[in-house]
Parts: sequence; C-alpha cells; structure tokens
Amino acid sequence: MLIFKEKLSYGIGRLGSSITMDLADLFTGYVYFAFFGLEDNPFLAFLGVAIGKIVIAFSSYLAGYLSDRTKSRWGRRKPFIFIGAPLLALMFFFLYSPHLILPPGSDDSLIFGYLLLFNSLYQAFYGFLLTPFQAWMPEISSEEERLEISGYQNTVNLIAFIIGAGSAFLLPALLGGESEQVDLNALNPFFSFLTNGLTISLIVILFSLAVMIFFLPSIINIKAKEIFIPQPTFFEELRVVSKNRNYIMWTLSRGFLSVALSMIMGIVLAWIDKALRFGTIEYLIFGLTLLATIFSGFLWWIRFGNRSGKTKSLIIIMSWMQFLCLLHFL
Repeated sequence: MLIFKEKLSYGIGRLGSSITMDLADLFTGYVYFAFFGLEDNPFLAFLGVAIGKIVIAFSSYLAGYLSDRTKSRWGRRKPFIFIGAPLLALMFFFLYSPHLILPPGSDDSLIFGYLLLFNSLYQAFYGFLLTPFQAWMPEISSEEERLEISGYQNTVNLIAFIIGAGSAFLLPALLGGESEQVDLNALNPFFSFLTNGLTISLIVILFSLAVMIFFLPSIINIKAKEIFIPQPTFFEELRVVSKNRNYIMWTLSRGFLSVALSMIMGIVLAWIDKALRFGTIEYLIFGLTLLATIFSGFLWWIRFGNRSGKTKSLIIIMSWMQFLCLLHFL
C-alpha cells in the first residue's frame, strides 16, 4: 500500500513533461515559421512535427520492452527516469533554441533539418521516459489505489495543458505582438535587459528544469518494491499488438490528432497575427479567454462523457470541432 505522499509524488511526476509535450505538439510548427525562419515554408515546419509522432510510436514500444527486462538495484523503471528526464529536458531546450545554435540567415533546409533532428529526439526520449514511468504504477500500487493516483495525474495533466496552451498564446504577446515585427536580437519590451531570443530561451530553460524537478519526488519518495509482472517475449508482444485492432486504430488516431491540432493551432495563431493584427493586450485577453474556455470544456466533458459514454462524446466533440473550423476559415 502506498501512503499519501507516495501517491501524490507519482501523480505530479508528469507535470513538467506534459507542459513541454503540449508546447511541442501545439506550438512548434507555428514558432518555426513565425520566429525561427521557415516563414516561406510552413509545410516544412509542420512536416517536422508530424514525423516526430512516428518516432514516438517506435520509441514507446522499444522503451516498454527494454524496461520490462531491465534488472538493477533501483528496479526496472527508475533507471529510465534517471536517464530519460534530463535528456528529455535537454532535447526540449535544443528544440526551441535554433536561434542560439544555427548561424543567422540559415537556409530553410538547414532549419528544417535542425527541427527534424531535435523534434525526433525529443519525441523519442518522451517515449523512453513516459512509457516505463506509466508502467511503473501497476507494479507499485494495488488496484484500489490506482483510481486515486489517476485522479491526481488527470488533474496535473489539465494544469499542464492550461500552462502549455496558455504559453503558446501568450508568448507572442510577451515578444511584443505581431511576429513579423519581432526581431529576436532586439531588446524585449517587458524585460529590457534581455533580447527577445534570450527571453524565449529563459522560458524554455524554466520548462526544461520543470521536467526534471517534478520527477524527483517520485524517485525520492516512493519506496514500494515493484511487483514483478511476467512479460511475454518481443515477438509475442508484437503478435498480440498486431492483432489488437482497437489498439492500433487508437494509436494511429492519437498520432493524426496531434498533427492536426498542431496544424490548426499554427493556422489560428498565424491568422490572429496576420489578419487580426493582435498586439500585446489583445493577445493577453485572447489567451485568458482561451484558458477559461478550455477549463469550461473540460468540466462539460466530465459530465457529458460520464453520462453518454466516451465514444459518443468524442464523435460529438470532433463533429463540432470540424464545423467550427470550417466556419472559422470561410
């Protein structure tokens, strides 16, 4: 049995990594064509994001297989957290730091290659870290405890989404408004001792540190011994997965959804930036309104999903999303 401190420590572990993943999924495509040099080739920006979703599918499967067979004094899962959290934080920093690494005026192919490399590495280490971390819970907790722990995790994931999505909309405001007027080498309008480029880097460093900091409580506080759960061989697992149509369709759907949301987010941000010509105050108002809408939608999802079932709720939500997107851009 886990004590409250251990349950909470595990529940908050994903806060930092979920914030960076929300940013990576929703904001990377936009930030590369708005600020990092792919303004003439937005397709390349979103292609780099899409390929990362293929990488995470393979890395998650491989990390799960390897961690099942790992033997160490710290157990099967903790070594992957020790290694994965710092590397994930580092890859996120590099993903959002092309302005610090690439020479000024780099051509599109070099910028795309940089995006492709570090987004793929970020996604790979996300799977390397999170798959063993999630597999750790059933090995240290009883069935009765898992609902409570999942509740902590779901709350943390909601907070992470609010912070991640909010940051995506507030960053243009922090840099002074319209992206075409933002010079990464110019002094920031709010932090006059920093350039716009260093302002981005400072925010990225804070989020990168959060990845490592929020995994520390689970590593330090959880003392429960892992319950060994026998695992089949690699080929047996592959055979089971290949026959599970629901699992394959769900995995593919999540990948396509992540890419689609990234593209929609980039288009919306670009439309706000170029068409509506939002400045700092307008971005702040829009970002806060978005957060309130997301939170309200989450409360609606809980009530409607519990009453009508997840399948019906997802169909209705997706249909409304398609209709509103079409209405928005007509």
